[in-house]
Amino acid sequence: MKIDIAVPTLDRYNKMDVCIESVANSEYKVDGCDSVEMYALVSSMEEYDRYIEKYTDYPWFHVEMTDYSKVSTCWNNFIQSSDADAVLFLCDDTELDKDCLRNASEYLSMTFPDLDGVVGLNVTNYPPHWPEAITQYGFRLVGMPFHDRHFIDRVAYCPEYYRFYVDTEMGEYAKEVEKFIFCQGAKLKHYHPDAPNGVKDATHKANRGDRQKWDDIIWKARQAKGYLWGRNFDIVGVR
Repeated sequence: MKIDIAVPTLDRYNKMDVCIESVANSEYKVDGCDSVEMYALVSSMEEYDRYIEKYTDYPWFHVEMTDYSKVSTCWNNFIQSSDADAVLFLCDDTELDKDCLRNASEYLSMTFPDLDGVVGLNVTNYPPHWPEAITQYGFRLVGMPFHDRHFIDRVAYCPEYYRFYVDTEMGEYAKEVEKFIFCQGAKLKHYHPDAPNGVKDATHKANRGDRQKWDDIIWKARQAKGYLWGRNFDIVGVR
């Protein structure tokens, strides 16, 4: 199984380095039949040059320019261009356990042999009282057939969101059509500012504020109308 990992990143060199090294140290193969290609999605030439120069010895690591401000569009564009069997989106402040990719990919292929499904990853440092929408849907290994069969032109994430709730709607839809399974053994850490000992950095601040407020409004409006991306493709308004 070929897995594409995409990571939108903004001004988080140290955290992104940890994320990259966790993939490098993964038990999942980075060559042959089972392979991983990792993409840093950046929005400045400074970041582009920095990652290209630092990781020249990692042939499976790539850097692409993107519009970081709207993550939903960034994700959809990436899916449309991917030739992988499955796609995993990470944040640049995540760190995979060594067996995370292996366990997630095995779960996907065993549960959904045609890869038409979604595997939720287990974020081990989230508080236990956090809702399922965060703890189970936040990071997902998604088979490419799921993107192809359930969405128009692989627009798998509701494009009217900036960032928040896109993963929630994906998870809720997959669960509704019985295409979601949670894998306890696919473990990672997410250094979320609201998790224990979390710290809000400049990137968190840039992605919250007005963007989160807008997404809150869109989420509530979509909920009131009974919209769920995948079940239908209605939008409440374009910003």
